[in-house]
Amino acid sequence: MNIPIFIPTYQRSHIILSKTLKVLDSINYPQENIFIMVGINTEKDYWDYYDVINPIYPNINILVGDNSNAKASQLSHIRTNLLEDKQLGIIMDDDIDSIEVRQDEKTLLPITQEQFEIFLDVAPNLMRQHGVGLCGVNSSGNPFYMSDTAKLTTSCIVGGFQLFFNEPNINLKINQGTDAYESCYYLDKYKYNLKFDFITIKTKLFSVGGLYDYRKDMKKTYTDYLTVAQTYPQYLDYYTWEVGASEGVDNLGKIVKSPKSRRDKLNIELKWKRTKSIKVRKKEDLF
Repeated sequence: MNIPIFIPTYQRSHIILSKTLKVLDSINYPQENIFIMVGINTEKDYWDYYDVINPIYPNINILVGDNSNAKASQLSHIRTNLLEDKQLGIIMDDDIDSIEVRQDEKTLLPITQEQFEIFLDVAPNLMRQHGVGLCGVNSSGNPFYMSDTAKLTTSCIVGGFQLFFNEPNINLKINQGTDAYESCYYLDKYKYNLKFDFITIKTKLFSVGGLYDYRKDMKKTYTDYLTVAQTYPQYLDYYTWEVGASEGVDNLGKIVKSPKSRRDKLNIELKWKRTKSIKVRKKEDLF
């Protein structure tokens, strides 16, 4: 397990310790290959992380990141300054509760060290074989909506866990819809993304991530989402609504329902265009 893992984070030293670092420790991921990217306002922000983490994980790399533009600059800093072009890397959220494997339509179990090692061996080889630059896992966290296949897809790779061949020129500038932007960028260059549909992460996908809170700036979120949709219309549609309204209109003028869980917090949503995926491997071939 020699692929570097980068974890952008900001003012959440105890969260990263009890969540993502605990998960990586449970599968014995080598500490020297873990890089915590600390967004700071003052020097104290860095030492808050160091003082909490170093006594427990002395070989983990705790580095100063770049949160000058919140999440966007953190991710761009990793890709531009810490990875070579086409180098294999992993970016993870700092608040992952577990990485889990589908057993059946009702059951998930935490991934074992052996299973994670197999994944990190098989996934890059499949990416090379099929000319893919970005790989990820199912985002639902619900085994009913998962399958026992790895597949080539033109859909989003969730930003909470991404395995990729680095593209330093991606130049992220937005803080909402970053995973959609990254997914589209890779699709434009590689045609497909790779998704292991029988693996998932348990996390709050729409939490602030310690880096940016869309609830505090709905106008900025609208602009970010619209930027992604209009940059990559071949992959994305979108719809908008008045805040609190149960219905809105999509970019084609069709009336659609707004998402109940976020209709009071946002006024725009992205929608991936449906395409057929291509199955390339079965779970039983790996685990």
